[in-house]
Amino acid sequence: MKRITLKDFRWLRKPDTFEKNHRQVTLEVDHSMKLPQGPLLLAISDDPFIMKASLSVPDPNAFCGICVYHLDSTYVSAGLSQNMLELQSSIHNNKATSKIPFTCEHQEARWYLQRCGSNMEIGLLGKDDQKAAVFTSFTLGPAEDSISFGFYFSNETTEKKNMRLHSLSYTLILA
Repeated sequence: MKRITLKDFRWLRKPDTFEKNHRQVTLEVDHSMKLPQGPLLLAISDDPFIMKASLSVPDPNAFCGICVYHLDSTYVSAGLSQNMLELQSSIHNNKATSKIPFTCEHQEARWYLQRCGSNMEIGLLGKDDQKAAVFTSFTLGPAEDSISFGFYFSNETTEKKNMRLHSLSYTLILA
């Protein structure tokens, strides 16, 4: 039962330009970067937990969000841009992507990921960190014992985009 902090997150796909300290991560995401080839910042846990973090809400066609990752062929993610919600899943390379119109009037969004065994839930938090919207609830069999989880950053535009992650909290769920 280890308490995860920002220093426990490691780059699986490291961006060319970034700054990471114990409080925040800022990065520049190259153009034409999509999940799973784009920057992925992941940690590993075998405990039931709730993770909360604040992420940038980038311009249209660029996304920041939460990712539960097993392999390049098996992952689930949810992310936001200023005008779109992006949900992605890949199970043994059977990929599905949904982009749903979603207006976000803020420059940042507060996300959460809840894990209990192989059952997970990703959503947004509202005022006072209360659950505001559940975007996806899923079971990922390979994650029953442990899970790689964290943040993805994508940019489908032709220009580099600046993004930020901060205010991470990780709470164990006691049985």
